[in-house]
Amino acid sequence: MTLLEYAEKTSPVPLTAWQRELLTKYEQAVKEGKQLVCCFPPNNGRTMIKNMINQYQSKQATEVYCQGTKKIGIPCKRYLGKVEGKAELLCPICKTVNVVEDGKVIIKEKRNL
Repeated sequence: MTLLEYAEKTSPVPLTAWQRELLTKYEQAVKEGKQLVCCFPPNNGRTMIKNMINQYQSKQATEVYCQGTKKIGIPCKRYLGKVEGKAELLCPICKTVNVVEDGKVIIKEKRNL
């Protein structure tokens, strides 16, 4: 998985064109052993991009727990996709679809599988 793919899956909001370009150039620079230096104006999502890069490099994705899995310590892992910029996960225990928004888990629906 590339850095851009990872960022698109984990980002709470859709990435802008310049953010996609930055992540692509950053990954190319790392592969070539170069250092990428960028100067950003304030308030344009640089903190979010920096956090995504750090999280990707540490390979420790945020673990999400719902009510059914928090008690036993098993995170919800089945990624269903993004709807309106929010990640949806299927809980393996209670079979609920959980929506992750700003680090908070909201139960969307319960599936009968």
